[in-house]
Amino acid sequence: MAHPRLLTLGITLAVVGASLGAGLWLADQAAFVITSNARVLARMVTLSHEIAGQIIDMPVNAGDRIKRRDVLARLDNKKGKTGASQCNA
Repeated sequence: MAHPRLLTLGITLAVVGASLGAGLWLADQAAFVITSNARVLARMVTLSHEIAGQIIDMPVNAGDRIKRRDVLARLDNKKGKTGASQCNA
């Protein structure tokens, strides 16, 4: 068998190279949203709200440019208002 140290070094370099390649690929995939016909640089965010309600209006669509303080959705919070008025009573 040819030099065991050389074989060990080769296997180690192959594993390190594969790990580095996989890490770079994952970083690239996380930075882009892939659509059917394009790659778009995007930041993904999670939205949440403090009151319960059903969405009654969504004035923005996927792909729209938005800015700070834009309304993304309107909630029907009739139940929330009823609950708040009962708490105040």
